[in-house]
Amino acid sequence: DAPQHSPGVGVGLTLVRRFAELHGGRAWVEERAGGGASFRVFLPAQPDGSVRR
Repeated sequence: DAPQHSPGVGVGLTLVRRFAELHGGRAWVEERAGGGASFRVFLPAQPDGSVRR
């Protein structure tokens, strides 16, 4: 038996993007040559390792 795939509602990437933005970062998708995509997330860090509140 082949596994069945249940498509999501597309909320996951929206939540990741919003979370990143709330923390001063960003999230984006880069298309890859030949098909596929890379999902990138950037979250800034303080130089001294402290957490910004």
